[in-house]
Amino acid sequence: MNSTIKKIEAALAQLKPGDARSRSRLLNRLGRELIPGDCQRALEASLECQRLCQGGSLEPELGEALNVEALTCCARSDFARAKAKCQDALRMFEKLKDDSGKAEALITMGNICAKQGDYAKALVNHLSAFKLKQDAGDTAGTSAAAATIGADYELMADYTSALEHYLKSLSIRRELNDRPGQAASMMNAGRIYDALGEQKKALQCITESIELFKGSDDARRGHAYNAIGEIYRKQGEYQNALNYYQKGLKIAE
Repeated sequence: MNSTIKKIEAALAQLKPGDARSRSRLLNRLGRELIPGDCQRALEASLECQRLCQGGSLEPELGEALNVEALTCCARSDFARAKAKCQDALRMFEKLKDDSGKAEALITMGNICAKQGDYAKALVNHLSAFKLKQDAGDTAGTSAAAATIGADYELMADYTSALEHYLKSLSIRRELNDRPGQAASMMNAGRIYDALGEQKKALQCITESIELFKGSDDARRGHAYNAIGEIYRKQGEYQNALNYYQKGLKIAE
């Protein structure tokens, strides 16, 4: 169990009875954190939140709970239920004229489409979410949406467009001084440079991501070592490849 989940659970335990708004918001946060590791508990948190929100003035929280349920169902590959709940969330946010909530639901719908292999529809939803985030001045959200669009293009093997959006996400993360976000963006860019045959740039990006991941995400740092090992293996530099594979394995132990 990660530290964020523990903190949310502690906050829930300390809530005063009757504080439905705070409880519903914490339940939504808990649900998101539990996906995909514990989808059953994520679903339970979402459904509890929905029960709390019924018949009250907690429509934004209800919309988010529906979105969390959609995310959970998507992680379980229950795509019909995921789409239905996401559409419910979208209708709720449109009724409330809540563009921030609508953008999150559009990202979820795009993710569902991507998991079903419909990358064109995924891209349409993610581009709409990107525009809403950008128009709202949500820089962190804009960066995240740009990275999601990059992933859509990568799945469609449009590596030039994928790189453009990953670098756009990186630029914003640098402005925000978001080291974990920069690390993820550098890792993404490195993977695309490798696909484009630009191994030198790929190695530079992934090496930088390793430094940025230090102290925040050892698992992804291990993946970065493995990615460098794979680049060296493809180049026939087997000793270098082995060295980096071993570094990745040491982190995984």
